[in-house]
Amino acid sequence: MKQIRYQSTKLYNDPGSPRWFAPAFTTFLFVLFGGALFVSLTGTLDQMTERDCRLGVQAACEQLNK
Repeated sequence: MKQIRYQSTKLYNDPGSPRWFAPAFTTFLFVLFGGALFVSLTGTLDQMTERDCRLGVQAACEQLNK
């Protein structure tokens, strides 16, 4: 009986894509999600500070006037 050789290939090691593609894509995703997190957190904190100032918290009003 003749034995058949089978060579498995990894999904992330596609010979058609360049070697730099996977690390570049990973870096792009980290920067994208990091930027989205930063924008969402700063927007939320600014809204909270504005609300606190409207409710009469003096420290919040001082931060908005800077």
